[in-house]
Amino acid sequence: MPASFNLITKPWITCVTRSGKPRELSLSELFRKAHKMRGIEDENPLMVASIYLLLLAIIHRALDGPKSNKEWKKIWERKAFDKRIENYLGDEKQLEKFDLFSTKYPFFQTPDFEVVTKENEINYKTTTLLDISTATGDNKTLFSHSLESDRMPIESKVAARLLLSSQQFSLFGLARTYSKYSGGDPVYQQSFMSAPLVGKVLTLFEGDNLFESLVLNLLVYKADRPIPNENDELVWEQNIDWKDKLNKKRPVKGYLDLLTWKSRHIRLFPDSSGQKVEKIFITQAYELPKAGEAGYVEHPLCWFTGKNEAYKFSPQKAYWRDSSSLLRFSTKPENQVPPLNISQLSELIPNEPPRYLMLFGLANNKGNPLLWRQEKLPLPKGILCNRILSQHIADWLNSVEKIHKVLNDVMRNKYARFLLTDGVRKADGKEVTRVVKSVSTLQQFWSRMEPVFFRFIRELSNTTDVNGWTQKTKEVARSVFEETTENTLGRSQRELYARVMAGKQLNSELKKV
Repeated sequence: MPASFNLITKPWITCVTRSGKPRELSLSELFRKAHKMRGIEDENPLMVASIYLLLLAIIHRALDGPKSNKEWKKIWERKAFDKRIENYLGDEKQLEKFDLFSTKYPFFQTPDFEVVTKENEINYKTTTLLDISTATGDNKTLFSHSLESDRMPIESKVAARLLLSSQQFSLFGLARTYSKYSGGDPVYQQSFMSAPLVGKVLTLFEGDNLFESLVLNLLVYKADRPIPNENDELVWEQNIDWKDKLNKKRPVKGYLDLLTWKSRHIRLFPDSSGQKVEKIFITQAYELPKAGEAGYVEHPLCWFTGKNEAYKFSPQKAYWRDSSSLLRFSTKPENQVPPLNISQLSELIPNEPPRYLMLFGLANNKGNPLLWRQEKLPLPKGILCNRILSQHIADWLNSVEKIHKVLNDVMRNKYARFLLTDGVRKADGKEVTRVVKSVSTLQQFWSRMEPVFFRFIRELSNTTDVNGWTQKTKEVARSVFEETTENTLGRSQRELYARVMAGKQLNSELKKV
């Protein structure tokens, strides 16, 4: 009997129950019990993000909408998914298309596709190539210490999650592979191109349960919304001659096409039980058109700044520091294009805010993964429609950034300069940077400010004393300065003098903020 692992019937998505216990669910069971689950959980946030997008795509297709705000509200008011999704997944045609190891329709993969050597011999790849955290080709590892050469069978349920995250978050880099389709001639592939969510921050709401979280991010879907949807198809509905379409850019057909974009041609090969994947084929598939090219679209669930520029994830800067823009729901920030789920929700249920705004991102440098992150920003009651609350956030965070600038200037121009030169001549810029980093005052400031931010959000109201919170921020800056300089300094006259002079300057400048 051929190996089989059907995502509709086999448990593979880890959810959290209301009591906080993890539980693996199939697609069918997940939709039946979504209102009883707290959310989706995985140590890899990119998998969580990719699963959310798959679930949203299934809902849109099963409901054929929602086509209007009225339809959306009906779904929201039911408090649980109706039989339409169960009927869609229960259709015999869908059952075969959601099997990882189907011969004809392997889920999110490319049948009749092989990776070969230059001599046209089969060239199986290891499962590590599915994992963004592993080292592949000339790329560096992120968290895992596995290499491309490692032979590592993985459980089929894990392979399913990695398959999704590979299609959404795979980085560009060298491929250097030969591929052939339907018995055709080998075609050389020099490079991999970035998947749709590389360099972007996916922005999703989280509600009180998984049903709410999914519906809160369900966009009105019709011919012209959220993007033009002419001939829109999910990846498992597309009938494409892959040989003719190899490694070509093509316009996005619609929102469902984008949610299930195939950035890699992949085939998974199981062991005899179907419970593990032993080896794979993988190469480049479609590349999304870039800004300015024909067919370019902005991802409706990502934040954009300026002209077609995605809000990017920085390893040095936590998302909450940009909350003055990210949480400004009641007014559109200047030169900002917020995700459509944010603007839509502000109209639909302005007085019923979700619990959190979830942000997912992968930072990379020239194709090398640096850090992935999932952050949750708490949403105070009334934030969707109350301009006063949004302004309070913007005003306070503006003060926080000013205080950080003061601290940075003092550490560089007073503390480091006096420590290096007694203040009588200009210090070498690289040495100044080295001293400031070694003391870690600035890093400690942001670390201390994160819990302050979350406390500020929890206590936010129309009568919040922003000036009072600014004073608390100044206290954090003074405390961090005193502690870090005390802990790293010796007792020489120069060191004590640098600390005293910098401390005086810090107090003087903070009074101006």
